[in-house]
Amino acid sequence: MEEINKRLSQELARKDAEIAALRAALAAATGSGAAPGAAASAMVPAAEALGLGEMLLAACVDGRPADALRIIDEGADLDRANNSGQTCLMLAAEDARFDAVAELLVRRGAKVDLVNIGGVTALMLACRHKRVATALLIVEKGAALDITDRSGETALDDADANGL
Repeated sequence: MEEINKRLSQELARKDAEIAALRAALAAATGSGAAPGAAASAMVPAAEALGLGEMLLAACVDGRPADALRIIDEGADLDRANNSGQTCLMLAAEDARFDAVAELLVRRGAKVDLVNIGGVTALMLACRHKRVATALLIVEKGAALDITDRSGETALDDADANGL
């Protein structure tokens, strides 16, 4: 249990650092110093500096599903990953606010079997966070059920452990 808590603390620290870096990059790219969640139109000129994939990641990390949907429509790289290997689909699979984003990502062709640095897939995350509709959508798109994470667990193990 202590090892799990240590790993979770490390992952949270990494995510906090990524969020801070993305916020700083967005502020620098827009030249406005605007806080995340600012009007979507303020982010459009930042596309050249950050790229749409980075902007999509920032919208998912910062909890801005409306911006994420707009950026997807603009042609963002759906499979762009952050330093931890988390894709937007993985981030969306964890958060109920992003159900529409997850659906659009899958329907537009986001790869469902990519893994992060821990060997975790979007399906595993959806199961761990009890995101049933997202998990079903990912399975319908052909997600592999036999991929194992670093601890040897599969999405089916995660679903079982969370009563899905």
